[in-house]
Amino acid sequence: PLLAGAICFLILRARLVPEPESGSMGQLLRRHLLPEVGLVLFFGLLTMSMALDSQNWRLPIAAFALGITLGVGLFWLAKRRKHGGSTMLESGGLRDRIMELARSAGVRVNRITILRNWSRGEANAAAWYPGRQIFITDSLLSELTKREADAVLAHEVGHFRDTRFRLPMKLYYAFALLYIMCHLFLPESSVWPESFLALVAFGLMLFGARIMRKREFRADQWAAFLTQDPLGMIAGLGRLARLRVLPLEWGPIEGSILSHPSFRRRALYLARHCHIAEAQALAILQD
Repeated sequence: PLLAGAICFLILRARLVPEPESGSMGQLLRRHLLPEVGLVLFFGLLTMSMALDSQNWRLPIAAFALGITLGVGLFWLAKRRKHGGSTMLESGGLRDRIMELARSAGVRVNRITILRNWSRGEANAAAWYPGRQIFITDSLLSELTKREADAVLAHEVGHFRDTRFRLPMKLYYAFALLYIMCHLFLPESSVWPESFLALVAFGLMLFGARIMRKREFRADQWAAFLTQDPLGMIAGLGRLARLRVLPLEWGPIEGSILSHPSFRRRALYLARHCHIAEAQALAILQD
Protein backbone atom coordinates (compact mmCIF):
# COMPACT_ATOMS: atom_id res chain seq x y z
CA PRO A 1 0.00 0.00 0.00
CA LEU A 2 2.82 2.45 0.73
CA LEU A 3 4.40 1.76 -2.67
CA ALA A 4 1.05 2.19 -4.41
CA GLY A 5 0.52 5.48 -2.60
CA ALA A 6 4.00 6.76 -3.50
CA ILE A 7 3.53 5.90 -7.19
CA CYS A 8 0.17 7.64 -7.25
CA PHE A 9 1.55 10.79 -5.60
CA LEU A 10 4.36 10.93 -8.17
CA ILE A 11 1.88 10.51 -11.01
CA LEU A 12 -0.33 13.27 -9.63
CA ARG A 13 2.65 15.59 -9.38
CA ALA A 14 3.55 14.73 -13.02
CA ARG A 15 7.07 13.62 -12.05
CA LEU A 16 6.83 9.92 -12.79
CA VAL A 17 4.77 10.15 -16.00
CA PRO A 18 5.34 13.49 -17.77
CA GLU A 19 2.06 14.39 -19.37
CA PRO A 20 2.23 14.79 -23.16
CA GLU A 21 0.36 17.55 -24.98
CA SER A 22 -2.59 15.24 -25.55
CA GLY A 23 -2.79 14.64 -21.81
CA SER A 24 -4.02 11.10 -22.35
CA MET A 25 -1.48 9.12 -20.29
CA GLY A 26 -1.30 11.37 -17.24
CA GLN A 27 -5.05 12.01 -17.13
CA LEU A 28 -5.85 8.33 -17.62
CA LEU A 29 -3.65 7.33 -14.68
CA ARG A 30 -4.88 10.13 -12.46
CA ARG A 31 -8.57 9.56 -13.03
CA HIS A 32 -8.65 5.77 -13.12
CA LEU A 33 -5.91 4.75 -10.68
CA LEU A 34 -7.05 6.80 -7.69
CA PRO A 35 -10.00 4.62 -6.51
CA GLU A 36 -7.92 1.43 -6.59
CA VAL A 37 -4.99 3.06 -4.81
CA GLY A 38 -7.33 4.50 -2.18
CA LEU A 39 -8.74 1.05 -1.42
CA VAL A 40 -5.27 -0.51 -1.32
CA LEU A 41 -4.08 2.16 1.09
CA PHE A 42 -7.05 1.87 3.40
CA PHE A 43 -7.42 -1.92 3.62
CA GLY A 44 -3.71 -2.62 3.11
CA LEU A 45 -2.55 -0.44 5.96
CA LEU A 46 -5.27 -1.84 8.21
CA THR A 47 -4.25 -5.41 7.33
CA MET A 48 -0.54 -4.68 7.85
CA SER A 49 -1.18 -3.19 11.28
CA MET A 50 -3.12 -6.27 12.45
CA ALA A 51 -0.51 -8.61 11.00
CA LEU A 52 2.19 -6.80 12.98
CA ASP A 53 0.33 -6.97 16.29
CA SER A 54 -3.29 -8.12 16.40
CA GLN A 55 -3.56 -7.52 20.16
CA ASN A 56 -2.50 -3.88 20.07
CA TRP A 57 -5.61 -1.82 19.35
CA ARG A 58 -3.60 1.36 18.83
CA LEU A 59 -1.96 0.07 15.67
CA PRO A 60 -5.20 -0.56 13.69
CA ILE A 61 -6.54 2.83 14.78
CA ALA A 62 -3.31 4.55 13.67
CA ALA A 63 -3.43 2.66 10.34
CA PHE A 64 -7.08 3.62 9.89
CA ALA A 65 -6.23 7.29 10.47
CA LEU A 66 -3.22 7.11 8.13
CA GLY A 67 -5.28 5.46 5.38
CA ILE A 68 -7.96 8.16 5.64
CA THR A 69 -5.32 10.93 5.63
CA LEU A 70 -3.55 9.56 2.54
CA GLY A 71 -6.87 9.05 0.76
CA VAL A 72 -7.88 12.66 1.40
CA GLY A 73 -4.45 13.79 0.21
CA LEU A 74 -4.81 11.85 -3.06
CA PHE A 75 -8.29 13.28 -3.60
CA TRP A 76 -7.01 16.82 -2.99
CA LEU A 77 -4.13 16.42 -5.45
CA ALA A 78 -6.45 14.95 -8.07
CA LYS A 79 -8.91 17.81 -7.61
CA ARG A 80 -6.16 20.36 -8.02
CA ARG A 81 -5.07 18.84 -11.32
CA LYS A 82 -8.57 18.55 -12.79
CA HIS A 83 -9.86 21.41 -14.88
CA GLY A 84 -13.05 22.38 -16.65
CA GLY A 85 -15.55 21.64 -13.91
CA SER A 86 -19.03 20.32 -14.56
CA THR A 87 -22.45 21.55 -15.60
CA MET A 88 -25.76 20.13 -14.46
CA LEU A 89 -28.32 19.95 -17.27
CA GLU A 90 -31.56 21.72 -16.36
CA SER A 91 -33.15 21.72 -19.82
CA GLY A 92 -32.46 21.04 -23.48
CA GLY A 93 -32.77 18.31 -26.05
CA LEU A 94 -30.14 16.03 -24.49
CA ARG A 95 -31.82 16.12 -21.09
CA ASP A 96 -35.22 15.47 -22.68
CA ARG A 97 -33.86 12.43 -24.54
CA ILE A 98 -32.31 10.94 -21.41
CA MET A 99 -35.47 11.53 -19.36
CA GLU A 100 -37.54 9.88 -22.08
CA LEU A 101 -35.21 6.87 -22.02
CA ALA A 102 -35.59 6.72 -18.22
CA ARG A 103 -39.39 6.82 -18.46
CA SER A 104 -39.34 4.02 -21.03
CA ALA A 105 -37.13 1.95 -18.72
CA GLY A 106 -39.35 2.67 -15.72
CA VAL A 107 -36.55 4.25 -13.66
CA ARG A 108 -35.89 7.67 -12.14
CA VAL A 109 -32.95 9.89 -13.07
CA ASN A 110 -32.47 12.84 -10.72
CA ARG A 111 -29.55 14.67 -12.28
CA ILE A 112 -27.53 14.73 -15.48
CA THR A 113 -24.04 16.24 -15.26
CA ILE A 114 -21.71 17.16 -18.13
CA LEU A 115 -17.98 16.94 -17.28
CA ARG A 116 -16.12 19.61 -19.27
CA ASN A 117 -12.68 19.61 -20.93
CA TRP A 118 -12.11 15.86 -20.93
CA SER A 119 -9.88 14.58 -23.73
CA ARG A 120 -10.92 12.28 -26.57
CA GLY A 121 -9.14 9.43 -24.80
CA GLU A 122 -11.42 9.88 -21.79
CA ALA A 123 -14.76 9.90 -23.64
CA ASN A 124 -17.13 8.07 -21.31
CA ALA A 125 -20.41 8.09 -19.39
CA ALA A 126 -21.26 6.64 -16.00
CA ALA A 127 -24.34 5.99 -13.86
CA TRP A 128 -24.12 6.71 -10.12
CA TYR A 129 -26.77 4.56 -8.48
CA PRO A 130 -27.05 6.14 -4.97
CA GLY A 131 -27.74 9.62 -6.38
CA ARG A 132 -29.63 8.44 -9.48
CA GLN A 133 -27.22 10.58 -11.48
CA ILE A 134 -25.65 10.21 -14.93
CA PHE A 135 -22.23 11.72 -15.70
CA ILE A 136 -21.27 12.40 -19.32
CA THR A 137 -17.95 13.76 -20.59
CA ASP A 138 -18.16 16.53 -23.16
CA SER A 139 -15.76 14.56 -25.37
CA LEU A 140 -18.29 11.71 -25.63
CA LEU A 141 -20.94 14.11 -26.91
CA SER A 142 -18.58 15.76 -29.39
CA GLU A 143 -16.96 12.61 -30.77
CA LEU A 144 -19.93 10.22 -31.05
CA THR A 145 -22.81 10.57 -33.46
CA LYS A 146 -26.25 11.27 -31.98
CA ARG A 147 -27.26 7.67 -32.69
CA GLU A 148 -24.18 6.27 -30.91
CA ALA A 149 -24.46 8.71 -27.99
CA ASP A 150 -28.13 7.83 -27.47
CA ALA A 151 -27.23 4.13 -27.32
CA VAL A 152 -24.42 4.71 -24.80
CA LEU A 153 -26.68 6.88 -22.62
CA ALA A 154 -29.44 4.28 -22.81
CA HIS A 155 -26.85 1.77 -21.56
CA GLU A 156 -26.25 3.98 -18.50
CA VAL A 157 -30.00 4.32 -17.90
CA GLY A 158 -30.22 0.53 -18.10
CA HIS A 159 -27.84 0.26 -15.13
CA PHE A 160 -30.55 1.74 -12.90
CA ARG A 161 -32.70 -1.29 -13.66
CA ASP A 162 -30.11 -3.60 -12.13
CA THR A 163 -30.92 -4.07 -8.44
CA ARG A 164 -27.85 -6.32 -7.98
CA PHE A 165 -25.57 -3.34 -8.67
CA ARG A 166 -24.00 -3.14 -5.20
CA LEU A 167 -23.62 -6.84 -4.45
CA PRO A 168 -19.84 -7.04 -5.17
CA MET A 169 -19.08 -4.15 -2.79
CA LYS A 170 -21.18 -5.78 -0.07
CA LEU A 171 -19.15 -8.97 -0.52
CA TYR A 172 -15.89 -7.04 -0.14
CA TYR A 173 -17.12 -5.28 3.02
CA ALA A 174 -18.22 -8.64 4.46
CA PHE A 175 -14.76 -10.10 3.73
CA ALA A 176 -13.02 -7.14 5.39
CA LEU A 177 -15.19 -7.60 8.49
CA LEU A 178 -14.46 -11.35 8.53
CA TYR A 179 -10.72 -10.69 8.21
CA ILE A 180 -10.73 -8.22 11.11
CA MET A 181 -12.77 -10.54 13.33
CA CYS A 182 -10.40 -13.46 12.66
CA HIS A 183 -7.40 -11.36 13.67
CA LEU A 184 -9.06 -10.01 16.79
CA PHE A 185 -10.54 -13.20 18.23
CA LEU A 186 -8.39 -16.10 17.00
CA PRO A 187 -5.20 -16.92 18.95
CA GLU A 188 -1.93 -15.76 17.45
CA SER A 189 -0.79 -19.37 17.06
CA SER A 190 -3.55 -19.97 14.49
CA VAL A 191 -1.90 -19.51 11.09
CA TRP A 192 -4.44 -21.37 8.93
CA PRO A 193 -6.93 -18.45 8.60
CA GLU A 194 -4.37 -16.32 6.75
CA SER A 195 -3.90 -18.75 3.85
CA PHE A 196 -7.58 -19.69 3.84
CA LEU A 197 -8.73 -16.06 3.74
CA ALA A 198 -6.33 -15.33 0.88
CA LEU A 199 -8.12 -17.96 -1.22
CA VAL A 200 -11.48 -16.51 -0.18
CA ALA A 201 -10.32 -13.02 -1.23
CA PHE A 202 -9.17 -14.29 -4.63
CA GLY A 203 -12.46 -16.12 -5.17
CA LEU A 204 -14.46 -13.03 -4.20
CA MET A 205 -12.48 -10.92 -6.67
CA LEU A 206 -13.27 -13.31 -9.54
CA PHE A 207 -16.90 -13.66 -8.47
CA GLY A 208 -17.38 -9.91 -8.11
CA ALA A 209 -15.83 -9.23 -11.53
CA ARG A 210 -18.12 -11.84 -13.09
CA ILE A 211 -21.20 -10.15 -11.59
CA MET A 212 -20.05 -6.77 -12.94
CA ARG A 213 -19.49 -8.19 -16.43
CA LYS A 214 -23.00 -9.67 -16.46
CA ARG A 215 -24.27 -6.26 -15.39
CA GLU A 216 -22.67 -4.70 -18.48
CA PHE A 217 -24.30 -7.28 -20.75
CA ARG A 218 -27.72 -6.54 -19.20
CA ALA A 219 -27.21 -2.79 -19.66
CA ASP A 220 -26.34 -3.39 -23.34
CA GLN A 221 -29.60 -5.31 -23.69
CA TRP A 222 -31.50 -2.38 -22.20
CA ALA A 223 -29.76 0.02 -24.59
CA ALA A 224 -30.87 -2.07 -27.56
CA PHE A 225 -34.42 -2.29 -26.18
CA LEU A 226 -34.80 1.41 -25.30
CA THR A 227 -33.39 2.75 -28.56
CA GLN A 228 -34.51 -0.15 -30.79
CA ASP A 229 -31.09 0.28 -32.36
CA PRO A 230 -28.60 -2.46 -31.38
CA LEU A 231 -26.33 -1.55 -34.29
CA GLY A 232 -26.04 1.96 -32.86
CA MET A 233 -24.81 0.46 -29.58
CA ILE A 234 -22.26 -1.71 -31.37
CA ALA A 235 -21.07 1.31 -33.39
CA GLY A 236 -20.76 3.32 -30.17
CA LEU A 237 -18.62 0.57 -28.61
CA GLY A 238 -16.36 0.54 -31.65
CA ARG A 239 -15.93 4.30 -31.63
CA LEU A 240 -15.19 4.38 -27.87
CA ALA A 241 -12.56 1.65 -28.34
CA ARG A 242 -10.86 3.71 -31.04
CA LEU A 243 -11.06 7.00 -29.10
CA ARG A 244 -9.71 5.44 -25.91
CA VAL A 245 -7.13 3.30 -27.75
CA LEU A 246 -8.41 0.07 -26.20
CA PRO A 247 -8.19 -3.44 -27.72
CA LEU A 248 -11.41 -5.01 -28.94
CA GLU A 249 -10.62 -8.29 -27.16
CA TRP A 250 -9.06 -9.00 -23.76
CA GLY A 251 -6.75 -11.91 -23.06
CA PRO A 252 -7.97 -14.84 -20.88
CA ILE A 253 -6.46 -13.43 -17.68
CA GLU A 254 -7.74 -9.89 -18.23
CA GLY A 255 -11.12 -11.30 -19.22
CA SER A 256 -11.48 -13.05 -15.86
CA ILE A 257 -10.50 -10.17 -13.57
CA LEU A 258 -11.79 -7.03 -15.35
CA SER A 259 -15.20 -5.61 -14.49
CA HIS A 260 -16.13 -4.97 -18.15
CA PRO A 261 -16.31 -7.60 -20.91
CA SER A 262 -14.27 -6.92 -24.03
CA PHE A 263 -15.89 -4.85 -26.77
CA ARG A 264 -15.88 -7.90 -29.05
CA ARG A 265 -17.75 -10.05 -26.53
CA ARG A 266 -20.29 -7.31 -25.96
CA ALA A 267 -20.88 -6.86 -29.70
CA LEU A 268 -21.30 -10.61 -30.24
CA TYR A 269 -23.62 -10.88 -27.22
CA LEU A 270 -25.85 -8.13 -28.63
CA ALA A 271 -25.77 -9.72 -32.07
CA ARG A 272 -27.02 -13.05 -30.71
CA HIS A 273 -29.62 -11.41 -28.48
CA CYS A 274 -30.99 -9.21 -31.29
CA HIS A 275 -30.66 -11.81 -34.09
CA ILE A 276 -28.01 -9.90 -36.03
CA ALA A 277 -25.39 -11.62 -38.15
CA GLU A 278 -22.15 -11.85 -36.16
CA ALA A 279 -20.08 -10.88 -39.21
CA GLN A 280 -22.11 -7.68 -39.56
CA ALA A 281 -21.73 -6.83 -35.88
CA LEU A 282 -17.96 -7.34 -35.96
CA ALA A 283 -17.62 -5.28 -39.16
CA ILE A 284 -19.45 -2.35 -37.50
CA LEU A 285 -17.39 -2.74 -34.32
CA GLN A 286 -14.14 -2.57 -36.27
CA ASP A 287 -15.22 0.32 -38.50
